[in-house]
Amino acid sequence: MRIHAQINHVLRQIKQILFSVFCASSKGTAETEATETPSDEIFLAPVKIDGKYGYIDKNGKMAIKPQFEGAGDFQEGLARIRLGGKDGYINKTGKTAISPQFDLADDFQEGLAMIKRGDKWGYIDKTGKIAINPQFDYARVFQEGLATIKLGHKYGYIDKNGNIAINPQFEYAGDFKEGLASIQLDGKYGYIDKTGKMAINPQFQNAGDFN
Repeated sequence: MRIHAQINHVLRQIKQILFSVFCASSKGTAETEATETPSDEIFLAPVKIDGKYGYIDKNGKMAIKPQFEGAGDFQEGLARIRLGGKDGYINKTGKTAISPQFDLADDFQEGLAMIKRGDKWGYIDKTGKIAINPQFDYARVFQEGLATIKLGHKYGYIDKNGNIAINPQFEYAGDFKEGLASIQLDGKYGYIDKTGKMAINPQFQNAGDFN
């Protein structure tokens, strides 16, 4: 009987220890979940105060103090900012992700952002590395894997490797939406598909995106 009593006592102690460990682990997990918020769930908006741009959260609290000459929306975790007359990018903590070095820049879309150096446009990746050398007279963001570019007086499209996907031949070329893009030929607007084939013949005075 004495042996059984000792065994029961030991088992009770083991249960108490396991219960304590479980509680501590659960508390730690709950505290972590309560205090850590993924950056893509933090919503910030640019605001201007006394001539400088910063960012507020959804409660109106200043999240990134006003310090920039210009500021764009956050896209794909980064926002375009302007300092010293040059464009760069910050993350949602306000830390510089890509130092201001470009004459102009645009938002990230599909992992790439347009940048301008001198009078030519190219693209960078999210590390700030040049992905497509500045060489275009005009450029737009990537949509559905293709981006509008301009060479001389004609518009066409490139892929994400910087290769010409649709030869520059249009008087205007819009973004691809739902597989089609508006183009202008001989003063009339129509639509092409992603191979460059005419999907809807130019016949309109203007044309927007499919949504």
